[in-house]
Amino acid sequence: MKAKARIVLTLGASCWALAAASGAAAQAEGSETPQADTAAVGEIIVTAQRRSESINRVGMSISALTGNALLEKQISSPSDLARIVPGFTAQPTPYNTPVYTLRGVGFYDSSLAASPSVSVYVDEVPLPYSAMTKGASFDLERVEVLKGPQGTLYGQNATGGAINYIAAKPTSTPTAGFDVSFGRFATLETGGFVSGPISSTLNARVAVRTVQAGDWQKSYTRDAELGDKDQLQGRLLLDWKPAERFSLLLNLNGWRDRGDTQAAQLAYIDLQAPAGPPLSNYPLAPNNARAADWNPTSLRRHEDFWQVSAHAQYELSSDLVLHSLTSYAKLDTRAQQDTDGLAVSNFDASILPSYIKSLSQELRLSFQGQSVNGTIGANYGHDNALDVQGVTFPVASNNRPIPGVVEYNYASNFGRQKVDTYAVFASGEVEIASGLKLLGGMRYTRVKRHFEGCQTNGGNAQTAQSLTNLANIFRGAVGLPAIPLEGLNDCSTLNDATLVPELIRDTLDEDNLSWRAGVNWEVAPGKLVYANVSRGFKGGGYPTVGSTLSTQYQPVVQEELIAYEAGFKLSLLDRRMQLNGAAFYYDYRDKQIRAKIQVPIFNLVEGIVNVPKSRIYGFEGQVVLAPVRGLNLSGAVSYLNTKIERFTGFDLSGENRDFAGSRLPFTPKWSANADAEYQWGVNAGLNAFVGGTLAYSSSTNASIGYPDRYHLPSYTTVDLRAGVKAADDAWRFTVWGRNITNEYYWTNVAKLNDTIVKYAAMPVTYGASFTHRF
Repeated sequence: MKAKARIVLTLGASCWALAAASGAAAQAEGSETPQADTAAVGEIIVTAQRRSESINRVGMSISALTGNALLEKQISSPSDLARIVPGFTAQPTPYNTPVYTLRGVGFYDSSLAASPSVSVYVDEVPLPYSAMTKGASFDLERVEVLKGPQGTLYGQNATGGAINYIAAKPTSTPTAGFDVSFGRFATLETGGFVSGPISSTLNARVAVRTVQAGDWQKSYTRDAELGDKDQLQGRLLLDWKPAERFSLLLNLNGWRDRGDTQAAQLAYIDLQAPAGPPLSNYPLAPNNARAADWNPTSLRRHEDFWQVSAHAQYELSSDLVLHSLTSYAKLDTRAQQDTDGLAVSNFDASILPSYIKSLSQELRLSFQGQSVNGTIGANYGHDNALDVQGVTFPVASNNRPIPGVVEYNYASNFGRQKVDTYAVFASGEVEIASGLKLLGGMRYTRVKRHFEGCQTNGGNAQTAQSLTNLANIFRGAVGLPAIPLEGLNDCSTLNDATLVPELIRDTLDEDNLSWRAGVNWEVAPGKLVYANVSRGFKGGGYPTVGSTLSTQYQPVVQEELIAYEAGFKLSLLDRRMQLNGAAFYYDYRDKQIRAKIQVPIFNLVEGIVNVPKSRIYGFEGQVVLAPVRGLNLSGAVSYLNTKIERFTGFDLSGENRDFAGSRLPFTPKWSANADAEYQWGVNAGLNAFVGGTLAYSSSTNASIGYPDRYHLPSYTTVDLRAGVKAADDAWRFTVWGRNITNEYYWTNVAKLNDTIVKYAAMPVTYGASFTHRF
């Protein structure tokens, strides 16, 4: 094993040694349960292994926050988790599909049907595509972020990890509550819930949330604003228990978004061919998060999502439970994007009416005994995704690059993927001695992905003439006869073999075996050390791109990751301190990335490729302190070292070279956060509090090879909060500020035609919120 890998294993061994020493000391000193009026670190119950247990008894790296903590810290979307989970990043993309990365593992592709490396669930029900996740984070009991390969327990393979949202459940007694917040840019967030019994066997919970806001972006070349929000979320939960051994949880949820899309900021002009004004002298965006420019058209989203799921449980005996988990979800989307950072159309993208339909069914049998726990099950999923993109580029420098091709300025890209997933899985845990447990699991998965797609003229006669001329140039170069003018909305992508424009079809059929093995050792109460090794996969796929030749639809094959991890979880100082740590090493094969590929005439075009071999290693640490009553402190840090070990190709700037030794994109070496809050009593019924959160990320890059123009800077943000609350937590009033230093940074850089653009994070925001529970 290489020297750096040995360093990781040494760190892991040190984790075990430290925990064992702490456990021995605890046994020697004895332990004392804190009294009710003393400070103590709270315990979070999680379901990371599909059963309820303390987070400190689960041998894997998990970040978890309660629903109340998410409200207090203004965490309202999966992307916001980057502020509180070290090692997690979220990137916006030109086509409105977010990309999530954990411990350096993520798949950057803006296609609607791109399968993510980090899976998202709500109550174990998958949201299989990142575009579906926008409305997951509201009215929650908690969120759990599981790091490392997943698949032996959950219904979807993932190489990076999983985010599991647990919704607040119906109650057997009447309860209700509401939340209201008003802040900068006239941002009004309101939400509420009603919960309680409908009959002796049926409990229900209804929750809604809406976000309305004004514009936050400003044009720096004219008097114009952009960025308003218009979002609505809703959820109905029905908890039915008609018999002692049978229960059914029905979940009806959905969201809609009618807000503006974000305009990119112009960072550089990077001409593909000589050009004069306006491209040659267009002013770059100033270093201000609000400054941007865009084509004066309506940049609106029109997205609707709904889902229905049912989780049925039948207790065959006191130890044996049969579960059925069924869900169906649909996303309809269309949106206009300004992706070039200009007030003219160099590359303006739109999502034409597109959709994702997803069906999943899981059956599993769970056994829980005194010393043995286990699960065996099967899963089926069917996804149908239609991704249609429109691109307008009248002032692109290369829209007339070939003699004999009529100038054209519009095209449409179409891709449909139908995916069938079949899986069987099993996992178990056995206690072989007091406090010592062995764990294992495996999952066999087969995925059949059917693709069809092409570039079309989008019903534009001028584009049809131009693309026909272009096809005939290809054909004439090899002695083939000319073809007639293509019809409106016909496919213009040329089959590489025949040079005939047609709908390109292909099938990708893959299977794999994921597994996990580990050991947990509770050396003393509250003192856990663990080690595990796991293998995970993420299925291959096809891009949605502007394709002259069918070569551009070459799929990526499945990626594979083998993860080695060792860590500890220690409750110390009479539960006034919680100390967690983990070291890990990832052997990463066939990582999927979006890159440039080479084709005739056009030379470099968009596509997706596999990186044959890379590796990641690092460590994480977390400390939670409650030194005195009312004072809570926490901090976490993550270190990542990533390297491509074998890959030759093109980066986003078009440079062709050997990338061995280069870091992976979107992988900051260091990320950290810290939080502090102090509460004190004002009188018998009133408490006051003050707190703050700091988040840091070191620099990284949006491209392999780390070209200077794709640099993502380091940043530090500070959030503050203060207010008063009822001593019984019935209500809470807070004044707050996010990014109070107005740190200017950006989370993605992209090249579209003649421009390189960046996507800025939000500037300083501030406001007040009020929460009440009845």
